[in-house]
Amino acid sequence: MAGTITTYLSGSRARRFRAVQQAAVPRSKTFDRTARERSFAIIEQLLDRQTAATRRQIGTFLILVDGLSLLRFGRRIHRLRPRQLEALLARLADSRIALMRRGVDGIATLVKASVYGQSELRAQLGYRPPDGVDG
Repeated sequence: MAGTITTYLSGSRARRFRAVQQAAVPRSKTFDRTARERSFAIIEQLLDRQTAATRRQIGTFLILVDGLSLLRFGRRIHRLRPRQLEALLARLADSRIALMRRGVDGIATLVKASVYGQSELRAQLGYRPPDGVDG
């Protein structure tokens, strides 16, 4: 994992992921640098298990969401007000196009795992893994 940190989540992709993370899990807005780095490390680790094609699809979907944000609100997703981004993601999650729904679900799963996967934050978040689940 140490060799992969920041290989996928850098630059504009990192800003897009962070914006979606903050919309999906508002507590992440108050992350210090360490918590933010841990969250990105979790995403990197999860994406390392995926194919290059899947990683490209995720990146492309984030670019699409960013483009839709520009068309709808005149701003990129990392510059939207929280309610605007939540509305955009909700609209995509309710889309008639299955790829849009799956894209939102996939991104939401990644960003939630990046927050709730941090054992150091679980008590603060009030999250307790189910019995029998490690970590």
